Amino acid sequence: NDTYGHKMGDQVLITLAHEIRRLLRRDDVVARIGGDEILLVLNGVHDLDGAVAVAEKVRANCSEVHEYQGEQYVPRISIGVTVMRSGENVDDLIARADRAMYSVKRMGGNQVVGVN
Repeated sequence: NDTYGHKMGDQVLITLAHEIRRLLRRDDVVARIGGDEILLVLNGVHDLDGAVAVAEKVRANCSEVHEYQGEQYVPRISIGVTVMRSGENVDDLIARADRAMYSVKRMGGNQVVGVN
């Protein structure tokens, strides 16, 4: 947004959401939860390794060159991954994934980090 403006930023998010939707299964959920944050719910994925593998596939595919109004850009995708624990609520799950994502951003971004 700082370099290209909010209109392009919004278009990038729309493009990435379509790309993510294409990569996921029909029963998985993609939702924008604020700003540049997108939540993925992978139904039936109960182990961290499986969730990280899906997230890495998303990161790799979304990190390719895209174009908007003649400008080329390569998104830097930072992904925090976790799986729901028994008895845990959704807010705790999202908070843990959010902390993991911000740790990725502090490390330079464009990576996937899984946390239990």
